[in-house]
Amino acid sequence: MKQLTKCCNVLEKVCLDFAIVLLVVVTLLTFAETVLRYSFHTSLKYTQEIVTYAMPWIAFVGGAVAWRRSALVNIDVLGKAPQWLKMICAFLGQLLVLFLLVLTVKSGVLYAMKNLKQLSPAMQVSVSWCYASIPVGCIFMILFSIEKVLSAFLSPKAVKEGPEV
Repeated sequence: MKQLTKCCNVLEKVCLDFAIVLLVVVTLLTFAETVLRYSFHTSLKYTQEIVTYAMPWIAFVGGAVAWRRSALVNIDVLGKAPQWLKMICAFLGQLLVLFLLVLTVKSGVLYAMKNLKQLSPAMQVSVSWCYASIPVGCIFMILFSIEKVLSAFLSPKAVKEGPEV
C-alpha cells in the first residue's frame, strides 16, 4: 500500500505540474493574441489551435488531481446513517465510478483512433492528440480510485471513520 501511495504522490505531482505549465501557456498565448488582435490588428497563426489542444489536457489531467484530493463536488445524503451503510455506499460508489472511468477510457481511445488521420488546419497536427487527453486523464483517475478504495479498507482509521469518497 505504501508503494502505491508513493507512486500516486509522484503521479499527482507530475499531473499537477503538467496542468500548471499548460495553464500558464494558455494564459500567455491568450493574452498575447488579445493584445496583437486589438492593438496591432494581426494575430498569431497557431494560438487558437494550441489553446484548443491544451484545454482538454488541463481539464482531464487537472481533474485527476482534483479527484485524488477529493476536491470535486460531493453531496452527503447519508448524513446520520450508520457507519457500515456509509462504507457500503462509498464502496459501491467507487465501483460505479471505476466502471464509468473504464468505459470513458475505451470511448476516448476509440475517438482518438478515429481522428488519427484528421489534421488541424494551421499546425497540421493530428486531432487525436486532443482526444488522447480523455483516456490519459481517466487512467490517472482509475489509479487514484484504486488507491482510495484500498486505503479506505486497509487502514484502521478508515474502519472507524469510513472511507473518503
